[in-house]
Amino acid sequence: VDKCSGGHALRVVAAKIFHQWECSQVLDQGRLHTFVHEIQMGYAATNPYHNSLHAADVAQAVHWMLAKADVAAVAQLQEDEAIALLLAAIVHDYEHPGVNNGFCAKTRHPLAVRYNDTSVLEMHHVAASFKLLAEWRCNFLAGSPDSRYWTIREVMVSSVLATDISKHFEELNKLKSRVAADEFLKPGEAAAKSDKLLALNVVLHACDIANPAKELNIYLYWTERVLAEYFAQGDQEKALGFPVSMLMDRKSTNIAKCQVGFIDILVFPLFDELQKVLPPLGLCCDLLESNKRFWGQHVELMEAEMASGRQRMPSLTASKDDPEDPGATRLVLVDSLLSPPPVIDRCKPGEDEEAETDVQTEPSRDGLANPIRIFHTRPWHASESDEEGFVV
Repeated sequence: VDKCSGGHALRVVAAKIFHQWECSQVLDQGRLHTFVHEIQMGYAATNPYHNSLHAADVAQAVHWMLAKADVAAVAQLQEDEAIALLLAAIVHDYEHPGVNNGFCAKTRHPLAVRYNDTSVLEMHHVAASFKLLAEWRCNFLAGSPDSRYWTIREVMVSSVLATDISKHFEELNKLKSRVAADEFLKPGEAAAKSDKLLALNVVLHACDIANPAKELNIYLYWTERVLAEYFAQGDQEKALGFPVSMLMDRKSTNIAKCQVGFIDILVFPLFDELQKVLPPLGLCCDLLESNKRFWGQHVELMEAEMASGRQRMPSLTASKDDPEDPGATRLVLVDSLLSPPPVIDRCKPGEDEEAETDVQTEPSRDGLANPIRIFHTRPWHASESDEEGFVV
């Protein structure tokens, strides 16, 4: 879809989803399409992972959850609540800088200061989205009753903030407690508002981390990209003299081990609990177990890749060894986005070293420097001369 649309997968997927949910009955379609276009433009194409294609992927996953995994029926969602979750998926990483909350805090970025180091990026994703919604040309809720606005806002804010990975175990434990009490979304009984919000929070978060619950070739595609972003952050942390965050050091991360851990500790327990109330998710649990076995079988192979410094990625390609099975595949290692960046001598004689550290920043909609550019330098420091209180 992304290739056929010239890089506009998010707009195409969103248009298809909103058409299927008949949103034209409740939302201004022209302004909705303008809103989605602006959201797509706010995703940095330079990010290997947190880009508009990831947003499109999460949006279609939420659509599948609502329609095929029976979330809409089981949680007894009203139309506005379902629409709100789809919108949350579209905006959930809006203006993502390609680094995590910890890096924002360590570099004293203005967003970390603004949000007191708490769910920094998630706060920005949803706040910036609603600031965009306030613009007349993007306000697809113009003319809607106030109740619709507040319902959509409540769901979007709650579910986007729940995508903060630091909230994972808190939300999972809430889910386990409610399911164990045999009181969570029981058929034939009216769903409590708190249970609805919990379900929506967990569903969006599950879709956000669902790569290992997909077919292997798709899973490998996303694994390469998320690790490319992780390793790039690790490189920046080393350059700035910071301790390298977990799983972000390209020299000491065994990709197979980290993926087994990701499935075991985070993804499978969440999907396993969800399938107790959403049985169609058994398919996802089966894929998680299959993909875990795949990585478990290649721990030594990826250990050798890590030791060599190449960090090539496994890839499935058509096999010519079995003429009786034209669909057979074989595993090969291919160069990937995870290869180390070239070493550049940035201190050649005669060059202006001061110019090396200056960064031309660009204003974003909230007046802050574009985080995608400034993260490639040293930490922020307060300055009386800067109107925002920060300079590079």
